[in-house]
Amino acid sequence: MSSTKTVILFLATVLFLNTLACNQKPKEHFPKKEIFSKALQEMLIIQYLKIKEPEKAALVKDVLKKYHLSKKEFEITKARYAQDPEFWAEIFKRMRKRLEEENRKLQKANKKLPQKAKHK
Repeated sequence: MSSTKTVILFLATVLFLNTLACNQKPKEHFPKKEIFSKALQEMLIIQYLKIKEPEKAALVKDVLKKYHLSKKEFEITKARYAQDPEFWAEIFKRMRKRLEEENRKLQKANKKLPQKAKHK
């Protein structure tokens, strides 16, 4: 094979591989609904805490780490489903169920606490 043919073959191969690489989009990662709803629930609670913004930011960072999410993944998921009422209905249904379970646990724990003596 002549050197000209080798160079042309090499350039054609590089061009072909470059075309393949450019056409493949990175696969987006969307968290499962259960993970997303748990993270969202915790973030909504953080939003209403009466603490300074840097402390809130640190707590949000901890939540994302806990659920193995990046801020970008979380925001992309929110944006992707922004106009999908069925998605949000499912998310809030899951959140409500978890809150009801937590409430039942707290009520059960409160019943086990000794009652304060009534003063006459």
